[in-house]
Amino acid sequence: MVQSDDLSGGGDPLPPRTAAVFETRYASKAQLLAALRQALTSGDLRVGSRLPTERNVAARTGLSRAAVRSALDQLAAEGLLLRRVGRGTFAAEGVGNGSVGAGSGRAASAPHASPAEILALRTVIEPRLPDLIVLNAAETQLEEMRAFVLRGRGSRDWRDCEAWDAGFHRLLFHATGNQLFRELGDRIAAERRSEAWQRLKQRDFSPENWQIYQGEHEEIVEALCNRDRAHSRDLLFRHLTGVQQRLLG
Repeated sequence: MVQSDDLSGGGDPLPPRTAAVFETRYASKAQLLAALRQALTSGDLRVGSRLPTERNVAARTGLSRAAVRSALDQLAAEGLLLRRVGRGTFAAEGVGNGSVGAGSGRAASAPHASPAEILALRTVIEPRLPDLIVLNAAETQLEEMRAFVLRGRGSRDWRDCEAWDAGFHRLLFHATGNQLFRELGDRIAAERRSEAWQRLKQRDFSPENWQIYQGEHEEIVEALCNRDRAHSRDLLFRHLTGVQQRLLG
């Protein structure tokens, strides 16, 4: 049995129940994602806790280091983890301990927005984000977004695909360079973890639908990388209205 302090990444020792997440053998990245997401959203993995290194997690879980890195990147894009170059990976502020998303400060007992409310807000707001992204996003930021989107290719598990989807749209808000939009993107990502939203996405999921979404994400990010504001706006609007029609009819 590995001691919890061996898994702490140099930080405070992890509680036994949390350490067990990293001592379990997983058959797939999706299983690790589900276990980590549960630990983060439930508060088992405390805010500010430093996670083990990618190499350590890979060795203990039986997954490849690439699979571990991909899982951690997805959770970071969802706002559940903070990745700090040279320092490590940490549970994000606002996760667990009575709140639903990074920086939200919202009580866990407060009602979630309905899927219809989430989609209505996104359809109005997100097509305007390219106006700010094209002006403010650094080239490196856009390239990182493109790399993130491309890693969603070939995904087949609905939870995995939902994580790539939520992560991409959260990155759009962050790429605006506007703190208020960043906070809104975090709030929407947190709302997408509600049971009602998850049930809806599971019901809608099929590999064919995911290929449609994946292709549209790739088109959007290419238009943004080309600094084509008008085309990016049009692609995002068509993408979101299509999602709204598929999910709500």
